[in-house]
Amino acid sequence: MITQRSHPRSRPLVLSTLAVLGASVVLSGCSTDDGRESAERLAQALSARSLDGVATGSPDAPDQLAEALAQMPVDPEVTLADYAPGDGTGTAQLDWTWQISDDAAWTYRTEATLERDGQDAWVLDYAPGSLAPGLGEGEALRVDRAPAERGEILDANGVVLMGDRPVQRVGIDKEGISAESAERSARQLAEVLEIDPDQYAQQVAAYGDQAFVEAIVLREGDYEEVADRVRGIGGATALADTLPLARERGFAAGVLGSVSEVTSEDIEGSDGALAAGDVVGRGGLQGAFQEELAGEDGFVVSVAPGTDGTSAPGAGRILEQVEATDGEDLATTLDERYQDAAQEALADVESASAAVVVRPSTGEVLAAADGPDSDGYNTALLGQYAPGSVFKLATAAGLLEQGMTPDSPVQCTPEVDVEGREFANASTYPAEHLGEISLGEAIAQSCNTAFIAERGELSQAELADAARSLGFGQDYDLGVEAFGGSIEEEDSGAEHAASMIGQGRVLTSPLGMAVMAASIQDGSVVQPRLVEEREAGEAPASSSLSEERFQQLRDMMRGVVTDGHLTVLQDVPGAPVGGKTGTAEYGEETPPKTHSWVVATQGDLAVSVFVEDGDYGAVTGGPIMQDLLTRLAELPAQDDSARG
Repeated sequence: MITQRSHPRSRPLVLSTLAVLGASVVLSGCSTDDGRESAERLAQALSARSLDGVATGSPDAPDQLAEALAQMPVDPEVTLADYAPGDGTGTAQLDWTWQISDDAAWTYRTEATLERDGQDAWVLDYAPGSLAPGLGEGEALRVDRAPAERGEILDANGVVLMGDRPVQRVGIDKEGISAESAERSARQLAEVLEIDPDQYAQQVAAYGDQAFVEAIVLREGDYEEVADRVRGIGGATALADTLPLARERGFAAGVLGSVSEVTSEDIEGSDGALAAGDVVGRGGLQGAFQEELAGEDGFVVSVAPGTDGTSAPGAGRILEQVEATDGEDLATTLDERYQDAAQEALADVESASAAVVVRPSTGEVLAAADGPDSDGYNTALLGQYAPGSVFKLATAAGLLEQGMTPDSPVQCTPEVDVEGREFANASTYPAEHLGEISLGEAIAQSCNTAFIAERGELSQAELADAARSLGFGQDYDLGVEAFGGSIEEEDSGAEHAASMIGQGRVLTSPLGMAVMAASIQDGSVVQPRLVEEREAGEAPASSSLSEERFQQLRDMMRGVVTDGHLTVLQDVPGAPVGGKTGTAEYGEETPPKTHSWVVATQGDLAVSVFVEDGDYGAVTGGPIMQDLLTRLAELPAQDDSARG
């Protein structure tokens, strides 16, 4: 349901009556010309909002016409619908079309009379009614756009994630204050608002003496924090308005995107579809679904006084009205409660970070959160990072396909050399798990060398196939840009060895790892979904793995929690938890920095946690995952029937 929201004030576009009353437009002719060609030339000239190529009886007529039509957002299309010649006269029927917006046009017909003068030239007997039906002397045409209400972005339960919310436009009102006072006040206000004082002072100086020069738009709550200081500055004021905003700053910002007023560049590239004061979506769902959310503006054409200030007896009379078509609401798969939990779990992380929650049975993305130190970047969906040991789940899947089982023996040595490149286990790797161990134990303890030692049993191409069988590397059809992962098809030697443990040239995103975990939990390749009722994209390839193989992977993930690096998740309330840690080295430092990963599955949930600059996965990501899963387990049950 769309509720009534306040709009920005209407933006008038004024088209004055052709100010050549009493003057004539002269159209050259010849004795055999009945005036039709002259009428055609007039229609063509009016379509270009000029009189180019048309002889005129008044030298001021072209300039007057250009000024009269200058504020119209588009050129009209004027055609000669009919022409009736007479004895030295002719009557032209002109069809006018003003395409005010993509789907809204004002069309009408006017009549113009042509007369042949003594020099065989055709003269237009111009009258205001030639411009628009019923227009009188001293009157003008006024076009006011009727803004459409922008649609809201909703969560899966109908909660408004992003919609119109009250704001205050804070700035300097220059009316009644001197230039010196305006500059002083601008600098004081900039200090209060923590914006560049020099830049804002220059902006204020550039505007007219009666202008309101906006400095910033603040949410109501943010404005209240500075309101007293603003009121104490001469000329400083705040204007109430509404803007489409998320519930709070930073809430699901990477996924939702933002909405802001158009720039001059936006207007120039819009072919008249945008005007000053309009808002457009930028990034995320707001940008991707701009057309659906924005709707279509309408317009009202009415009579107004001419630009010379003369009276207009019919001022205010409406000539044409097209109702706005409000934007559509966009229902997403996000759940506000899950998103809150994910963001709260990341609140204290001092690095770029992300958490993604996916429902394996449906592919619904329930949460896609970026930590505060991601600084607005959509780490959850767009980040591209080496997955580290989390990718061993794909390697294990490939080895299972080669005939191994979770109980198959593998050799875990302290280190292994591949073509002169040395690979080792983590410095904290427990000595009691070196030597001959099972494949399941190698997953639980995350033995790098055991997986690298099996590289001869699993080619790079087979490793890539195994990863794809778990949903890795898909081209997602979310409606917004997202990265599903990448892996080389033909690496060998040391690069192939690195790929076996999720390093080298293997890349993924937090969403990609959540999808991999979801695919293991569901026993099929999961295609993530973000927008409800969106036409499904190309169906993902079915997995080559049998249900037996998927169950073996689930059992090994459970072993990571019961006997391996994620024992911290043993006491999470609810269904049993499975998981996998990952630590991926990056950069040129010694020792190298590391990405921290954890994925987990519990019931019909698959979760990934990522910290760009962290410690070992279990050390950094483990407690975050424990916190997040506990928060999710403590959420009250939701009646899914309410979701429609």
